[in-house]
Amino acid sequence: MKALLVTLLILCSITTSAIARLGETEEQLTVRFGQGSVPVSSQGGWCQQQTFQKHGFTIMVTLVNGLSGVEEYHLNRGDVTTEQAHALLAIHSQGHKWVDFPQDIGTVKAWKRDDGGATALWDSTYFRVWSKQYDDAQTAFKKVQEPSLEGF
Repeated sequence: MKALLVTLLILCSITTSAIARLGETEEQLTVRFGQGSVPVSSQGGWCQQQTFQKHGFTIMVTLVNGLSGVEEYHLNRGDVTTEQAHALLAIHSQGHKWVDFPQDIGTVKAWKRDDGGATALWDSTYFRVWSKQYDDAQTAFKKVQEPSLEGF
């Protein structure tokens, strides 16, 4: 009985970590994708970018406060297919549904998650998904950088 319980707990922990995508730590990303490049800080230092290679894809990850906020997938040979884009949507659903999000950007197709937690863009050359936390951090950084006449 104890062995069954321990086995179930291990399976649950593996399943939970396999579902998590956006919001993963650098260590979790390394487990998922393998060893990546050395993280490079952005201008202003509000995020870091790291690149991984896996199964013919180059994956560029933006880390905000040490967590994955953006993942962009480029196929090393050829274009990202409709089937691959839909598979990536499923991988990043995190238990939610994706709904169409109309864009007027040429051939780009866009979706938002029904919980508002993520947005995805796809055209034939890439698939990009990002979290609301990334949007919030980027907005906060831009606000701090805005010129101010306060104190003049």
